Amino acid sequence: MLTLAASFVAWIMLLLASQPADAQTSLPSDAKPLCTVSSATFASWFRSGSPSLNGTVNPTDSLHFPDPWENCAFYEWAMHAFLWVTSPIRLELSERVGRH
Repeated sequence: MLTLAASFVAWIMLLLASQPADAQTSLPSDAKPLCTVSSATFASWFRSGSPSLNGTVNPTDSLHFPDPWENCAFYEWAMHAFLWVTSPIRLELSERVGRH
């Protein structure tokens, strides 16, 4: 009886998983840019000093967070942190051996 129930559950899960997802995300045409990051600030996040595809991003400064109750400061920190976490790791030779 247990194997019949398990196979039924597996069949239902397979049936539900085979349905294509219809989710679409779109911004409203009148979205107001409230928390923007300047080009200079955005460029300073990258190790090279300019944004590039697969460019290494410097870590965020979480110790000197400006104002935890200010939403835009948090969003800026979060954007920087996301880019840092998802950027490729490219260490200079001196950093690989522990010399700075």
